[in-house]
Amino acid sequence: MIRRIALPCILALTSACAVSPRRPADASDYVNDLVFPAQTEQLVMVERFVYDSPLLGVKLGYRRKDPRGDLVDVFIYPIRASRWSEEDAALVLDTAIRGVLEEIEVASRIEGGYELLGEARIEPYRLQSGGAVYEGRHLVVPARFSDGYEYDSHVFLFLQGDKYVKFRCRIPRSEFTRGVAPDYAVREILPALRVPPPSPWMQRLRTAFDGILAPGAVPSSPKEKKFSELFRTHYAGMDFPRVTYHVDLRHIESAGNPEVGVLLHYQPLDGRGDWVFVHVYAVSAEQRANDADRLLDGEIANIVDIARAVTEGASRVEWLAEPRIEPYRMELAGVVYEGRRIFIPFREGADRYDANGYLFVKAGWFVYIKCLMHQSSVSRLADEDYAVRELLPLLRPPTTERTSAAQDPVPAGAD
Repeated sequence: MIRRIALPCILALTSACAVSPRRPADASDYVNDLVFPAQTEQLVMVERFVYDSPLLGVKLGYRRKDPRGDLVDVFIYPIRASRWSEEDAALVLDTAIRGVLEEIEVASRIEGGYELLGEARIEPYRLQSGGAVYEGRHLVVPARFSDGYEYDSHVFLFLQGDKYVKFRCRIPRSEFTRGVAPDYAVREILPALRVPPPSPWMQRLRTAFDGILAPGAVPSSPKEKKFSELFRTHYAGMDFPRVTYHVDLRHIESAGNPEVGVLLHYQPLDGRGDWVFVHVYAVSAEQRANDADRLLDGEIANIVDIARAVTEGASRVEWLAEPRIEPYRMELAGVVYEGRRIFIPFREGADRYDANGYLFVKAGWFVYIKCLMHQSSVSRLADEDYAVRELLPLLRPPTTERTSAAQDPVPAGAD
């Protein structure tokens, strides 16, 4: 049983137990439909890992046969855009390779393990093989890793079908490797690689989010669209997205009481260590007498009080600063959403987090979206409100004060 006093708390780190997502049956089949070489002249495959989320695709791991033993990773995953053409290819590649560089730069600053040496370099890359031409991008990042050795980290990025093909390898800076062509793995693997065709699952997702992510655009909240059954789900009298471009539903809790409400637990699809919780609970009859500002201010103050009480009772949790509360306004597809934002940096044991909570009122219900972002995670690349922009416009609270879990089966993929 979940209690209202605990659910809105920003520090509710363990309020939902995540379950393993179920990979859709009609997502890309990287076991049977992916064509790749098991070995080449210089490389042998040592790993194939299919991610649970269809948006993350598959990773192929290769090792060089000679004593140098380079490791080469090949990632194949869908392009997160609704539509694009051959004319857009350069823009799609340029945007994606800049994103890869930004991830590397941020990870070096906040995670450690390696130090960047000098400026990274991005350049066009062109390979001709067997009468085919492969156009892509080449990123070179010189770095010194924790082992003390200096390497050039190389990333090659291509488009094939509706997917990215990304090569990643590190080549030590030494006499032994001088003169080694950094694209040897690309030349040996890419011409033999055939990605699966666009999957029905991905086609439906692109239709649902049609026009949201144009090539080169900054990801923003989806417009109001009619979702297919796969991407919208109905539970406890409310409608909400099961998956967006960046988060995936993992767990649902409901107590069958409108004032306690429903808790949805989402996790990012790109492996970041964030927690995203959406708590929907009824505005009480007493609270409804207030205007919008007093209603939001009163409830956000209640959330702070609860968070403070929980923190004082937790020996391992410590606030690193006093909460910061401010108005929040978002405009998407001509609709304005106004609410309150609360920010609390805190520590749990040795781990540090940024807690961002966003409170809104929709149709007589509070909608509280909280995102916990680890301070040493590449998740800090994201805007703090990315989950709000993707989830809030697509969430429909119950039309009646009914949150009985007994009347609605838990959707597939969320236990």
